[in-house]
Amino acid sequence: MDTISILGKGYVGVVVLGKMGRKKVAVKIRRNDSPRKNLEKEAGLLKIINKHKIGPKLIASSKNFLVM
Repeated sequence: MDTISILGKGYVGVVVLGKMGRKKVAVKIRRNDSPRKNLEKEAGLLKIINKHKIGPKLIASSKNFLVM
């Protein structure tokens, strides 16, 4: 089993290093004890600011995960 590299921990989630194919990505995982019910609003904001080439590029998202 590979080790998990934690890039950061916060109030809402934990960010870990992941791989999609050969590309390294950051995966934000919503904490179970987070007061936020999902990460959908954050994904929506990233989509808006990504149009202006700002912020981390959102690759994929779900209710509990963001892949950047």
